[in-house]
Amino acid sequence: MSEELSRQELLEQKRKHWKQHIERWRSSQVTQTAYCQQHELSSHQFTYWKKRFVQTETGITFVPLKIRRSLTSTMKAAPLRVIVDGDLQIEIGPDFDAQLLRRLITALRSMP
Repeated sequence: MSEELSRQELLEQKRKHWKQHIERWRSSQVTQTAYCQQHELSSHQFTYWKKRFVQTETGITFVPLKIRRSLTSTMKAAPLRVIVDGDLQIEIGPDFDAQLLRRLITALRSMP
């Protein structure tokens, strides 16, 4: 049990360490590569943690839809189209994976 607590504490320390660096980088107005070089950080680790924080900070939510029974048969034949920020369109089939959709939207929003 104490071994698992120490892993959790270690992960929390890493999370704080990288969050602090990512916040400093965002306000530094230098490139990510330059920041990593200046602070002797692994650019791969920096990118990994930056993506983790983007995933938890986006606040993506799903809105429940009420579908009338008369539309159910039509919905099975046609995919659902989701439009994000007016320019991104995603078509969703009947057996979509909600987690995959959430990750896709997060990744697309974080692109320049």
